[in-house]
Amino acid sequence: LDQALVHQLAHCLLSYVWDWFWPGNIGSGWIDEGLAHDVELDLFDSVRHYCYVETDTILDLKKGSWEPLVRAAVDAGTAPGFLGVAGKNTAQLTPEDNYFAWSYVDFLRREHPAQLGPLAQRLKQRMPLTQALAETVARTPFEFERDWSAFVQAKYALKKKKR
Repeated sequence: LDQALVHQLAHCLLSYVWDWFWPGNIGSGWIDEGLAHDVELDLFDSVRHYCYVETDTILDLKKGSWEPLVRAAVDAGTAPGFLGVAGKNTAQLTPEDNYFAWSYVDFLRREHPAQLGPLAQRLKQRMPLTQALAETVARTPFEFERDWSAFVQAKYALKKKKR
């Protein structure tokens, strides 16, 4: 129950900060779901929950750490493009999209922590992603993806970490 509450609370906090507007239905589902997954992983070392709007479509969401899944896809060149994931609503994210949405937020929280809030705020204001990234992390979507890929290869384990 605690883990489910944390996941949903992350959604609510993002929705109600600044303007009481949910980014998950305006093509910014990656930051909405990515943040909820990231907080869940930070506090519980695994993912066990997802939004109610996704229940019909992602029943096969993998539980646990997603680092090895994302790292393997980046190494193999099979990771979806950032723009392909970043333009979807929360309910449109596939199970695979969720892994990468989490990883994009993880990258921002660890490498650009001061810019995550301003980026989310601009996305909630319906600013185009390209402009929002330029104003906050000084990157184009392609530069963001390049830097994210390098981060994944440098920081993510290929196998689940043993405790």
